[in-house]
Amino acid sequence: MADYTIHRGDLAAGITFGDVVSIDCEMMGLNLNRDRLCVVQMYDLHSDHVHIIQFPDAVYNAPNVRAVLSDPDRLFLGHMIRLDLGWILKYLGVAITNVYCTRTASRLGQTFGASHDFKDLVSNLLGEKIDKSETSSYWGADTLTPDQIRYVINDVIFLHRLKHVLDVLLEREGRMPLMRAAMQTLPARVQMDVAGWWGDDILSFPF
Repeated sequence: MADYTIHRGDLAAGITFGDVVSIDCEMMGLNLNRDRLCVVQMYDLHSDHVHIIQFPDAVYNAPNVRAVLSDPDRLFLGHMIRLDLGWILKYLGVAITNVYCTRTASRLGQTFGASHDFKDLVSNLLGEKIDKSETSSYWGADTLTPDQIRYVINDVIFLHRLKHVLDVLLEREGRMPLMRAAMQTLPARVQMDVAGWWGDDILSFPF
């Protein structure tokens, strides 16, 4: 398990990150209008360190977190990252624009029936086994359990490696331009989610 630090309410001052950071969020549920943001975890590959930021008191005045997330030159990796971007925008007020979603990359590259679930991607592409049983646990608690800590770490430490494997596949199949285009449109989709069009694809047929 990677080294980690737990922060309450904000990152400690002076922490630096590289150009590519993997992120994930834990919420009270999956309803953007109802369920609050509880935890943000960020992993920097070069330091091999996970920073876990808790918001147990539902206070989101986190200037150091915002500063890291607001850097347009920093690439943020996530799985189903649209979810995380929505909660980050609503609760931290940051519209992240430079993103890479491993689930989208898998759906574009692995069109031969492979599972796009994070646990399966980690197993099938990286040969690693992870436990996802803490998905439905209570993330608003004052103190995270050891199992929850292990869970949040596993959600971010494999994303850099997944991106590398999926990029090779996308390049080989000539689908990297589609991936780039999809990621360029994702921030606009997140803006719609936060504005109230969550679950409503306004571009779908029939109109």
